[in-house]
Amino acid sequence: MQETIELTIESADGPVDCQVDRNETDGHTDWSVVILYPHMENGILRSKVYDHALIHDRQTGAYSFAPGAPIHPKVKQLEQQLSAAIINSNK
Repeated sequence: MQETIELTIESADGPVDCQVDRNETDGHTDWSVVILYPHMENGILRSKVYDHALIHDRQTGAYSFAPGAPIHPKVKQLEQQLSAAIINSNK
């Protein structure tokens, strides 16, 4: 099982770079993700940085953003690909 997963996801705004890190505390594993989402500002392409936690849903087996924190809709669209990357790393 990988400790860090790095991936690029294509979006309508351009490539989104993601780093997903595995955290284990007290026998519980969770994942944190840093997302660099492309953003045009004053004619310059910059990245907006988003940092969120992903938690495991035992019923579906998928990973989703932790409840409570506001998630930008564009970032929320990446949830399925991030979940798939974690699941594939666990195989």
